[in-house]
Amino acid sequence: DRVEVRLAVSELMARQGHADEASRQIALSLMEAEAGVTPPPTGAQLLEAADVFRRLHDYQLSETYLQRAQAAGASDTAVHIGLANTYLAVGDTARAQGELNAIRKDADEEPNYQYLLAEASVYRQEHQNAQALTAFAQAVDAAGEDQSAEQNLLAAGADEGYRVNSHVSLQDNVTIQPIFEDTPVYVLDSKL
Repeated sequence: DRVEVRLAVSELMARQGHADEASRQIALSLMEAEAGVTPPPTGAQLLEAADVFRRLHDYQLSETYLQRAQAAGASDTAVHIGLANTYLAVGDTARAQGELNAIRKDADEEPNYQYLLAEASVYRQEHQNAQALTAFAQAVDAAGEDQSAEQNLLAAGADEGYRVNSHVSLQDNVTIQPIFEDTPVYVLDSKL
């Protein structure tokens, strides 16, 4: 499947920082499909292309490919999660939360790993660190081999700090910078 191969190459190029080459590979795959050399891309393949464009920080194009993926028969849940991740990347947490709410209303089964990561990222951007910790912990439980959820859990824990009660938490990275002349600073620092 030439489309799948070109998408894999574009993802590799995006990881290496070659944005033009990654975009070119996706364009070539679509041109080959239009010419009839290869079957047209499936909804899942268009989702992959949207992920590549999001990685390249081309959020408008990512959103366009997500809409194309939905029209091509991709899962509504995957499209909503992709849109939520795109909106999170640009800092639009309200629209991201709206996309996740659309999934929550439609799905009766347990939330999947990608949904839990997106939900935790929404909480983290809204500075609701306790909820973010819970969602990241659930994602770590569902992750399997993926380490990104665990890394995000640790980062959210560092943001939250040590919880004293339900309203107060403390962080341990405190810095002390005196407002004294240089001469007594050395003496004060040595006593600290």
